[in-house]
Amino acid sequence: MTSPARLETAPAPGRPITGRMVFAAFVLFFGTIIAVNTVMLRLATSTFPGLETDSAYREGQRFNAETLAAQAQAARGWRVEASIVRDAHGRAHVAVSAAESGGAALSDLTGTLRLSHPTDRRRDRTGDLVLAGAGRYEASLDDVGTGQWTVVITFERGGERLFLSRTRAMVE
Repeated sequence: MTSPARLETAPAPGRPITGRMVFAAFVLFFGTIIAVNTVMLRLATSTFPGLETDSAYREGQRFNAETLAAQAQAARGWRVEASIVRDAHGRAHVAVSAAESGGAALSDLTGTLRLSHPTDRRRDRTGDLVLAGAGRYEASLDDVGTGQWTVVITFERGGERLFLSRTRAMVE
């Protein structure tokens, strides 16, 4: 019996790996990693100021009072609705209607409005709600960009906060 002939082909000779090639690959690999990390670090620190609250301890101390205020607000049963319209100049016009649970307009309140940007506190805008009719309050805020905002509405009477609402809204 004869054995089948084996065809063996030698691999094509390649370029030898030199010290320069290893050094270039090393620099290219770690240079890419360092460049990407630098970009990511820059983006992370420029879009988030780092503070959610100035003092978490003080916020925790106010928790019980905030809970009682929320229960009292729910017991009042007020209906408060807001709408936001942004003009071509970037100015946001906010209209808020406030009524008691029976439907009577609330016109004796002092109101404030805050548009909070979800990721950058430096872009937050605050304004006073001015009575524009029976139970209708209005405010205009400058330099409000498009996107999601947290709308914070506060109503007071005689220095006592009676209503607080935080709602996410899309400003177009």
